Amino acid sequence: MSSVFQRVLLVGASLLVAGLILEGTIRILSPRTHSIVVEHLGGDIPSDVNLEIENDSARPLLVRTPTGIRLMQNSRAYIRNHPINGKDTVVETNSQGHRHRQLPPKSSRDHRVLMLGDSITFGSYLPASETIPAHIETRLQTLTKTSATQLDFEVINAGIGGIDLQNELAILLETSPAVEPDLVLVGLYLNDANASLYLEILRLPAPFDKSRFFSWLFDRLHILRARLAANAIARDSPGDLKVERSRFARNHPISDERWETSDTGFNRRIHRNFHDWGFAWSDTYWNKARDLLSLMQTVALEQGAEFAVVLFPVRMQVHAEILRSEPQQRFEALMDDLGVAHLDLLPLLREAYQDDGLDLFYDYCHYNATGTSFVGKAIADFLAREMNWVDPNEE
Repeated sequence: MSSVFQRVLLVGASLLVAGLILEGTIRILSPRTHSIVVEHLGGDIPSDVNLEIENDSARPLLVRTPTGIRLMQNSRAYIRNHPINGKDTVVETNSQGHRHRQLPPKSSRDHRVLMLGDSITFGSYLPASETIPAHIETRLQTLTKTSATQLDFEVINAGIGGIDLQNELAILLETSPAVEPDLVLVGLYLNDANASLYLEILRLPAPFDKSRFFSWLFDRLHILRARLAANAIARDSPGDLKVERSRFARNHPISDERWETSDTGFNRRIHRNFHDWGFAWSDTYWNKARDLLSLMQTVALEQGAEFAVVLFPVRMQVHAEILRSEPQQRFEALMDDLGVAHLDLLPLLREAYQDDGLDLFYDYCHYNATGTSFVGKAIADFLAREMNWVDPNEE
């Protein structure tokens, strides 16, 4: 046996042993990887999208269409060990690609709310019954049972994780004729006017998707690449993030003090997260939001539906001892200018946390089961009052 061949065998064996050690280490340190198994429930589904994926479960069921990112239609995803809360969940979609049961023909008593939004609305980390749209529906149905209102409410969950307002506008245009909503409700978060950096369909090819090590490495490389892209945009973009981020730093002193009690410490958090929710502290964000929300309002009204917007805050705004509500102030002014019914959740969430000690979040923006119940009830009561459906105080 030649010395060259022996060296090749030695290198190959060393790589194999190293790979087995890495795989075993990952399996020991991370015994439960998150994964998703997708199956289809009928309808016109491409035959090549039956999937078993050992990663990317934060974005289940995604497909790309000519107008953006959508959810697979008529599909069911089994998600194990979701990265947000470590729980197992099931996500089902109907023929419109919404996380909702199939819609029958609309009757005279049916009153439908089409709720658009990102992962906060979609709630892939929770059972369908614990999502915000489901809690809104349950609360509205409860209110009507104790009133003279003869309406059967359905709240359709049209959210998609990581989505932005432009994709939401496309979903509204494409699906509202089939849904026939009486109200279009937008669940707005502080990064939704941004083009999402994380909304991509990335899947590890077989057989590497069966490896805990490669799945773990793939996820972290994707997160790192998205963060590097965000930093590059913040550094190099001449029109939006770079200009606004620099302007924020010039006009807002930054320090290492605690963000809970210090304005300058909170400013540092805003500056560090400017590629995400921090962008809502800029004029550009709200100019973009104005254009897209105005278009969505026009589409809703042209289809005979009312229009409303709910603003979700970032967790640090809720938990800080100081009040940093600049985006909420811009939101109020914009909604008043457009004449749109709206709800700012920040005051209610701050009261629940500071007066009652309720921590309603899993992370910086996603609500736990108690949080979705609290938020869903608050939104339902707001809609009942604003739309004159029923007075919540009469229950």
